[in-house]
Amino acid sequence: MSKTALHALHVKTCQKLACLFLLFYLPLALQAKTPFLTVSGLVTDSKNNPLYGVSVVVKGTAKGTTTGTDGRFSIPDVPDDGVLVFSYTGFGQQEIAVRG
Repeated sequence: MSKTALHALHVKTCQKLACLFLLFYLPLALQAKTPFLTVSGLVTDSKNNPLYGVSVVVKGTAKGTTTGTDGRFSIPDVPDDGVLVFSYTGFGQQEIAVRG
């Protein structure tokens, strides 16, 4: 095999390894930049009565919970740039930023 052919093969191999590295490393690096929090709270009506059974979901995911009989909820591992979507029968849907 000629020196030029070996060099071309080496370059292609390095490119493939670099792509594999990015494929596996990039998602981990992106996750590391987004801190995750446990978000908890209390959902009440306009008279400050706790609301039971309110759906609380992290927007764009299936991660969520419903409020307990005391109106409280807790969701672990929520990105700090996430948005919580609250929905309850008879009330309009409301979105609130985690940082907000």
